[in-house]
Amino acid sequence: MHRSIDSFALSCFLGNSQQADAVISWPDGAAVRVLIERERVVLGYEYRGKSRLEKLPLEWRPRGYGGENAYFMCPCCGGRYRKLYLCGGRFQCRKCSGLNYPTQQAGKLDVARRKVRRELKALAVPPERMEDGSDVDGWIPEKPRGMHYSTYYRHCRKLQQARREWYALIIRAARALLG
Repeated sequence: MHRSIDSFALSCFLGNSQQADAVISWPDGAAVRVLIERERVVLGYEYRGKSRLEKLPLEWRPRGYGGENAYFMCPCCGGRYRKLYLCGGRFQCRKCSGLNYPTQQAGKLDVARRKVRRELKALAVPPERMEDGSDVDGWIPEKPRGMHYSTYYRHCRKLQQARREWYALIIRAARALLG
């Protein structure tokens, strides 16, 4: 997991004042000192034993129901982003850092199983029940209390379809292994 800073979280520190000071720390013990101003954020941190000072411009955008959100301007590409990641000694966006999302690394089997779990979750199946393998067997949960029958049947159809996809991928993988 890469170290990141979130502009929405930093803008909460600012509130109605013109300037705020904060320290952000990560689970690995590293920390960055942050000076938040209306038009920019100044970051002071250590990277590989060297002290660094970085100034990142902020852009404020209105929210739908009043107020506004702060966004970082990436120092590399100039794009507007909510999060920046410490990569290569400087904070930059996900694209400039060459980072991807964990779901982009998932294989077809992972995606198929995630679909099955999503439908089971929609049918109010507790996570511990999914861990015992019931996410891939033919079990259909009872209709949750308060759910309309049309919604229940729709989720059951999606669950059956997701399981068919899962089974087809398992069979394809087994055939490939067995030749």
